[in-house]
Amino acid sequence: MNTSTNQAINTIIEFITHQMDGDRPPASGSADLMALEQAIRSIHEQATTQELRELGLRALRTVIDRVSSNLEAERTLRNYLTGGDHA
Repeated sequence: MNTSTNQAINTIIEFITHQMDGDRPPASGSADLMALEQAIRSIHEQATTQELRELGLRALRTVIDRVSSNLEAERTLRNYLTGGDHA
């Protein structure tokens, strides 16, 4: 995977992570939005099938990790509040 595409993937995954954490999207004209736009443009223009798979897998992993973490936190809180199993 070339460095440019790897950086583009990292930028996109970082955006997804921030959005799942409840952050606001980057403001219009901001450096963050321009970096995201450039990352997407780079992926469209030069990513190989392998690199697109890597982006897809990392995006899914990010979603699964966040959802799993949130479900576990919810279960722990519910058990604590109801006096359930604390193990």
